[in-house]
Amino acid sequence: MASQSVTLVELNVYERILPLVSGYLQTYATKDPEVKSAYDFSMYTHTVHVPAETILADLLKTESDVYGFSCYVWNMGLIKQLLPPLLAARPRAQILLGGPQVVSQPKYLISPRDNLLLCNGEGEKTFANLLRERLSGAPDLTRVRGLSFRRDGELVTTEPEEKILSLDEIPSPFLSGIYPEDRYTQAVFETNRGCPFKCSFCFWGLGDHRVAKFEEERIKEELTWLSDHGVWAIFFADANFGMLPRDVGLAEHIVANKARTGLPYMVAVNSAKNRPERLVEVAATLQKAGINTTQSIAVQSLDEGTLQTVDRGNIKVAAYAAAQEQMNERHIASYVELIWPLPGETAASFRQGVETMCEIGAQSFIIYPLLLLQNTTMWEKRQEHGFVTVANHLGGAPGYQAGEYELVVATQEVGRTEHDEGLRFVHAVATLYNARSLYTVAHYLHDSGRLSFAGLFQSFADYCKGGKGRTDFPYVARYEQAIADYGYCHWSYWGEILHLGAHVLREEVDAFVHEFAAAQPWWDETTQVLFELDLISRPYAYSNTEIAEKRYAFEHLDVETVPGGYRIAVPMRFLPLVRRYAESLEPGQGVSPVFVVDHDRQQMPFMRSDNLEKNYNYCYGVITSIKSYVPVIRQVSAAAA
Repeated sequence: MASQSVTLVELNVYERILPLVSGYLQTYATKDPEVKSAYDFSMYTHTVHVPAETILADLLKTESDVYGFSCYVWNMGLIKQLLPPLLAARPRAQILLGGPQVVSQPKYLISPRDNLLLCNGEGEKTFANLLRERLSGAPDLTRVRGLSFRRDGELVTTEPEEKILSLDEIPSPFLSGIYPEDRYTQAVFETNRGCPFKCSFCFWGLGDHRVAKFEEERIKEELTWLSDHGVWAIFFADANFGMLPRDVGLAEHIVANKARTGLPYMVAVNSAKNRPERLVEVAATLQKAGINTTQSIAVQSLDEGTLQTVDRGNIKVAAYAAAQEQMNERHIASYVELIWPLPGETAASFRQGVETMCEIGAQSFIIYPLLLLQNTTMWEKRQEHGFVTVANHLGGAPGYQAGEYELVVATQEVGRTEHDEGLRFVHAVATLYNARSLYTVAHYLHDSGRLSFAGLFQSFADYCKGGKGRTDFPYVARYEQAIADYGYCHWSYWGEILHLGAHVLREEVDAFVHEFAAAQPWWDETTQVLFELDLISRPYAYSNTEIAEKRYAFEHLDVETVPGGYRIAVPMRFLPLVRRYAESLEPGQGVSPVFVVDHDRQQMPFMRSDNLEKNYNYCYGVITSIKSYVPVIRQVSAAAA
């Protein structure tokens, strides 16, 4: 009978996520029969939105001898709130902190005693050896590799633990029967560990660059288990899914599971760098089966000097361009990732990068803030890069301290004012391009040489801050607030902006964008027609947002509201223009000027709950796969018209 208890804690952004790390730790430790018989294990999972007091009360009820926390940038602030009262209430328990946020960071050892420990690497071996050492007659933590702790106030760090090179040493938590039935609907999943690249802003590729792998047949069995146990979303934690030839076969296996059980609905991956052909093949395989998926074009910057500065020069922008072109040709949803501002990047080079990706055919953008992560090369070069940072403002709400990070707000090349101007440019991209408010207009202006994509975005950014009446507009006021209180770096903020613009303030944003467009020198009959096309084909994020008659007085298109969308008649002289610029026009060369704009795509309903965060997170996903939400435009035959 077990004499000791262990509680493994994972605090996530999303709800009902299967605790993968806890599963690995438990199954690896219980390979040892003595550990298995001596300890009872429990897994505690919750979201970071739950008050610390609630989590603390739950953990104290377990009366555990050992607590293990998985520590990341998004939950470390919350864990720091939990540690002092947990240590005080359980002075005889040992608490192990592991994860990329705490590796080699003794500042988290707030206890002078050896009951608070850090794991300085992969957790499986160190955790198992800790539990085994506790069972010895005279436990000595210095015999456990990979630990840091304090003894009588003095820091002690043991020898590093060796990396697990054959991941099948870790018994499968999925196939071992340790997860309760029907509790989890989302899963983080690994097929390999490690990254051959060493980007200075990222923790993934630090240290040993060897990629360790799980065996293929085991992976397939685990994917089948997920499909059989109600998991509808799978998030691959591989740094470069599609890097290995077998990844195409794994995508095909997921498709076979989908055909058999109906699950998963969604698959998300971190795409392979420098492998556009395999990236596209994986995406096409999943999408053809009706699985909601999207591919990231993770360029981060298109400036060659910047890429060299951040140790990313071996990742070829040309590979991303080829991937984008192929995905557009095959109608595969994708999005471009950029970071503002990376060291070496200027405002001009950043705008040019956005311009270039629009020219290549980017479907949407997620433009991340630069978070200065601990244990990265960039962290060590902060003075060299001239970083100015702010800390612990995740979410922008007073007292919201779930995360822990340093946010870069100025670099050697970009001052604070220029940084904020760049954020206004980013919001213009989110409004006019991602949300499609001036998507066809932007392409026409670019093609005709009248105004570049970046020029349009900058004009809109300038317009929004150009007068009190504009900055008071709730949509603009929200992102000005986010710039002021750093709310834009919250993981769900960009989803909130889409939620506002495509749902809550949809008609108001349409009117605001029209006011902007009508004041521009390029506003003429042609751009008016395309603006009207944008107005009726701007995607809906939710299936239950009312498709109402437009308040706008159409001057060129004859628009009728019909179930699920609009029916439009186009003057014959504008027919070639509409054919060229309508984003999702179904193939066909008929002469009929009548079209149906069908907004019934992959939308889910707005969730009327007390937690808007769920809707914001969903809308974030809409941005990353916007191609799947853009309405289909079908030409009505001449006879039917």
